[in-house]
Amino acid sequence: MYIITSAKCFRNVARPKTRIQASLYMTQTVNNAIAENKQFAKDITAALKKYTSGNWGNMCEDDKNSNDNAIESGERIVAAYNTSEGKIYIITEWDRSYTTVMFANEY
Repeated sequence: MYIITSAKCFRNVARPKTRIQASLYMTQTVNNAIAENKQFAKDITAALKKYTSGNWGNMCEDDKNSNDNAIESGERIVAAYNTSEGKIYIITEWDRSYTTVMFANEY
């Protein structure tokens, strides 16, 4: 995996904004696809913006609610988005040590 930068995730819930800070990583196949496909690079940027605003993408309502609760409880956060290269997951670990972007088939 490749480290990209430090990311701060914010989510509006019933309480004031909660900050989650984690290092951002991506798998090598995602990195290669970004380098080869400008549209996919834009898709990843858009997905990360959605993720950091609490839009969990193509998840069922139960999973979206679990993610909302995980912000407060410190559980793992998982979101899914469709892109020009296929479905991706963005996952932040329970301890907020890192967030990973990967293709669905790498999950």
